[in-house]
Amino acid sequence: MALDELLLLIESTAFAIEAGLVSGYHSFQQITRKKPLTHELIVVLFEAQEVQIQLLSRVINLTSVEFNTQYANPYDTALAVYIDALSFFSPDLAKIGAQAVSNSENCYWAIFAANRLLSSSQSS
Repeated sequence: MALDELLLLIESTAFAIEAGLVSGYHSFQQITRKKPLTHELIVVLFEAQEVQIQLLSRVINLTSVEFNTQYANPYDTALAVYIDALSFFSPDLAKIGAQAVSNSENCYWAIFAANRLLSSSQSS
């Protein structure tokens, strides 16, 4: 599957609903890591550093997309998954993404993922 198509599926409402039916970040992370789309993303990221940079660019772009702030950020789940996936291959790129996400509005999972990554890198 092409990267663009894969990202659109991960950014879909259906993916967010399936992943969001949990009550804690650990459970969220376990669920999202078991998703076939996440596995595909990991495979694509493994193939080339260029793809990792493209994903970081996508993270940064999604943090600036306007949305109705009366509701949750529609990219919350996707941003969390992207940061988690990047952390496997390039902690430095993941930290850049986490810093961008840490200022995002109306995110829950993504902020949680970003804060965990940033706090673990400060204690290292």
